[in-house]
Amino acid sequence: MNASAISKFASIFLLCSVIACHEPSVPPPPPPHPAAVESARQPVTQVVQTFNLPYDQAWPAVVSAIKEQKLEIKIADMNSGKILTEWVDVEDELCGVYPRTGAKLACRVRFIVEMDPLSFRASSFTASYYEECHDRKSLNLECPDSNAERMLIELVEAMKQAVSTGL
Repeated sequence: MNASAISKFASIFLLCSVIACHEPSVPPPPPPHPAAVESARQPVTQVVQTFNLPYDQAWPAVVSAIKEQKLEIKIADMNSGKILTEWVDVEDELCGVYPRTGAKLACRVRFIVEMDPLSFRASSFTASYYEECHDRKSLNLECPDSNAERMLIELVEAMKQAVSTGL
């Protein structure tokens, strides 16, 4: 190759490099739609917890924790491990609606706890809730940051604390 060809090749290479490295002024993408941001977070509807406490010691601790949360127990069957609370009246707003109206709906929530013996020294519980609102009693409301979700998280924390201290 002669010097002229190398010079042309270097010039073309340099020009392509400058063009390739140049950032075009592309506007940033638009912000996401508020409804998409709101719906991105999934609600906490069920919590599973395993702990090192025999079932016969964990059961009374969990029942006590539920009562301390001022929840009335409708069914507590140690043989099946099922605990069902009475309905609790709450107010929540409908989720997935944009723009958010902030209108409160009359709802009620019920908590379900299922306990299982895992071994002679370990147990677990699964806590969940069912929330129905207004005239949509056949529709389970599951919204992030709902009162039902907050109550479930508080209940789980109380049960974890009760089990960790053994009552």
